[in-house]
Formats: sequence, C-alpha cells, structure tokens
Amino acid sequence: MRPRFLLLFALISCCFAQNSTAALDGQTVNALTGAPVPNVRIRLALNLDDPVFAKSDEDGRFRFENLKLESYTLRVDAPGFLEPDYRNVCITRVDPPKEVIRLTPSAVITGRVTDPDGVPLEGAYLELLAKRHAGMPPGPPWMGNADFAPLKQGATNDKGEYRFAGLKPGTYYVVVNRGHLVNSAWESTYQATYFGGVTDLSSAKPMELAAGQQVRADIRVVRQAGVRVAGRIIKPPGAPSGRASLLYTNLTLVPAGDAMMNPNSAFVIASEDEYEFKAILPGKYTLMALTRDATSDPFGHNQKMLYGLQRPIEVGDRDIDGLDLALAPLRDVPGEVIFREGCPIFLVRIRVVDDSRLAWGRPEVMTNGKFVLTGLTVGRATLNVEAPVVDSVRLGDRDVQKDGLVLPDVASEPLRITIGCMPSGRLQ
Repeated sequence: MRPRFLLLFALISCCFAQNSTAALDGQTVNALTGAPVPNVRIRLALNLDDPVFAKSDEDGRFRFENLKLESYTLRVDAPGFLEPDYRNVCITRVDPPKEVIRLTPSAVITGRVTDPDGVPLEGAYLELLAKRHAGMPPGPPWMGNADFAPLKQGATNDKGEYRFAGLKPGTYYVVVNRGHLVNSAWESTYQATYFGGVTDLSSAKPMELAAGQQVRADIRVVRQAGVRVAGRIIKPPGAPSGRASLLYTNLTLVPAGDAMMNPNSAFVIASEDEYEFKAILPGKYTLMALTRDATSDPFGHNQKMLYGLQRPIEVGDRDIDGLDLALAPLRDVPGEVIFREGCPIFLVRIRVVDDSRLAWGRPEVMTNGKFVLTGLTVGRATLNVEAPVVDSVRLGDRDVQKDGLVLPDVASEPLRITIGCMPSGRLQ
C-alpha cells in the first residue's frame, strides 16, 4: 500500500477570509539531495471541506489558483517518501511565498522466504519489529518485550517474496511464522525464524537502516523437532461434557519476551478434553486456554467465552505428558470510581487491554460511580483510566496500575479507582 501523509492543521485559523484571491506556488524536493520530486499529489483543503488538488511536474513544481485568503490544510501523497513536517498553509496576501515541501526518502526491506530445503514458501506470515527508542511511547502488554515494537505484518507472494516499505531510519528485525492460519506448506517441525537463521529474538540479526536505504533479508525457515506437551482439559464442576456439549477450547503457548503481534507460538484446539502441542522448543512459556460455547453463535463471530486459564511453564528437552489444566470460570469484575473530596465529578472512561492472544476483548465503560467490566478473557490485562489525575487503582491489596489484572484469577473484591484534583482544582 502506498504511504499517505497527513499534514495537521492549526486549531485556530491564522488569517481571515477576504474577498481577494491568491495563487500558491510550490515545489516538492528530496530532503537529502535537494533534487525535485515529480508526480507528488498535493491536497489543499479549507476547513477540511472542498479540497483542491495539484500534482508536481517533472521539476517538482505545483500551483494552486483562486485561493481565498485563509488558513488551509495540506496533505501529500508521495510514494517512497516519509511524512514531511506538519504545517498549516496560511494565505495572508495575494502573492504568498513559494511553499517548499521537503520529502525524506523512506527505507525498504525486501527478501525471500524459503523452506529448510530452499523451496520458496508462498503465504508465509512475516512481522517487522522495530527496536524502541527514547521517543517511542510504551506499548500495550501483548507486545511482550518492551525493547521492541511490532510495526508491520505481511505475507509472501507465490515466489516467496515480501516487501516492507515506508520505513523510518532505525533498527529492525524480520521474523517469519505460521501465524494464526494453517499453511499447508508449513510443516509441524518448522519453527518461527528470524532473519539470521535463528529461532529467538535475542540472537536475531538486526538491520540498521538509514533514510532511503534498501536492504535485502532472505530467510530460510529452521526445521527443529522440539518436544511434546500434552494433558487433559479439566472444566469447572457442573460444566457440560461430551461431544453434545458443543464446548471447545483453544490453547496457545506464548514464549517469554515475545514481541510479535501474531502469536509466535504453537496453537491448538483441544480434542474433547485432551490437548497436545508438538515440536515445542526448550524455553519459558505462558500457556493460555480459553473455552467457548459454539451454540451461543453458530457463525462463530461472537461466541460466549466461559472458562480460561493462564500459567507459566518451562519446557526442556523431554516430552511433558500429563500436564492437566484446571480451567476457571471467566467472571465479570465490579468496581467503583471514587473522587477525592472537593474534586469535580465527571465521566471517566475505563478500558481493558489484554494480552490473551486467544480473544481480542476490549471491555470499556464510561462512569462516575459504580460499574461492571464484562467480556474479560484470559491473560494479563492493563487498565487504562482516562482522567487528569488518577491517584490509585486497586483490587484488594493489588496495585493494578503497577501489576495489572491477572485473568481469570481476579480477586473477589471490587476495583477501587480513586480520582484526584488538578492543581488548580478544576479540569483542564
């Protein structure tokens, strides 16, 4: 997909409408070389309405005519270039100065994915991970390793080729994985493989990209047998059992420090009350299980989630048999928002962001008092409370702001969210 760049507009117009009109001349240039950039589409809009368009010529020049003396927003579509500086174009006189748009070339990573025998793999799932820097905000819990951020996903074509474009200068890693979907060409002994021919991120080969640089990263998938992890699914007392119950359980093994958006892990559906993972490499994992009721939605889009579990396990070089999993009911979590004395009372948005890897639930409520969070799944969840001053978020003795929620093993006490005052005593 071609990159698109949005130049944000100022909140307050810098000029006033008048009866006169003006023309705006400009040029698109390469920020590194100063050379003209042709065939750039420029969109100019007044109050986001009725946009007009221009295209830069072979010399990078463009022109807009019959413009009001107003403040405009600018949008640029320049394939192969990064987003330029934000700007608000203000036409303050009939003959405004020329607008120069400096475009920085984007970096590109291309490559080919082959199986262990060197045959190209079509439809292989890839992810691009970016090494975090000081200016990047912290990511949600499913990102796992805080030093890396999942940036893009893609798949190989019929020749096993892939391409990640529109990249800023920085440090990147590429990993290929089976992903959620079962690829007929992806054998059970194939392992998620990073550029460099390794199966773990700590040993992967980084790519240091400068502006406009193009790097090739071919990956040959690693074949490694691993071990077996198996056992029984034990549902809570009173749960329906047998084939007629139409309950089914998904399970996944997520490696410790996993930084991928898509599970870099084994994924299975339990056969009745038994499960089995194959070809698991030695290491530390989080095992997650989630049981759904197929009768609640025959089409499978919104089936009711009933039971779950998450537990850490460590896999060695021998099979693990008899690892039984006792699932717990998924429960709603009640809570209350409490405002400090003298503080204004307002609606607070509370959102749950989880790392289930089995269901992407996003429970959310707006409240200034008591509430109930429903639709929780399994995993460790972060609670986002949107308020100027949040003094504390506690669940019994647990500091939820620091430790998060562990689902489904939440405490029986309600959540207590304490909201403080702004220094001025009023909202800003």
